[in-house]
Amino acid sequence: TPNKVDKISITGIQHGMCFGDGSLRDNDAALDLCLEKRELKKFFVKEQQMEFEGRTRIWGLPNSFKQLPSLDEGRSYLLGFMAGILATDGNIHKNRITINNKSLTVLKYIKDIASYNIPDCQICVPLSSSNNRCD
Repeated sequence: TPNKVDKISITGIQHGMCFGDGSLRDNDAALDLCLEKRELKKFFVKEQQMEFEGRTRIWGLPNSFKQLPSLDEGRSYLLGFMAGILATDGNIHKNRITINNKSLTVLKYIKDIASYNIPDCQICVPLSSSNNRCD
């Protein structure tokens, strides 16, 4: 079917958001959503949300959400992860999408997901964190 749209895993989206902006706590991971990112709370159950000081904290997330998912996860999950990390660490301007992360390992991982799952996707990964030249 032309222009078939895959279903995107909500758990993958949650993982990507927590990976991008979350933090590890004693027994779980948490995600604080501030300003316009508070709209993203709709991807989490209300029982995991706490409102305070102008932010929404999502708590009780798996610690594994602060690690990259396996490339063996299904397409739906990996596309969800990409959507989640884009929502927290990304920017869309005109025809260009950027994801900000200080780890070249993470950026190369995202490039691997995108190049495998999104045909005709061209991704530029800087050669080092100190310049903008691409690999």
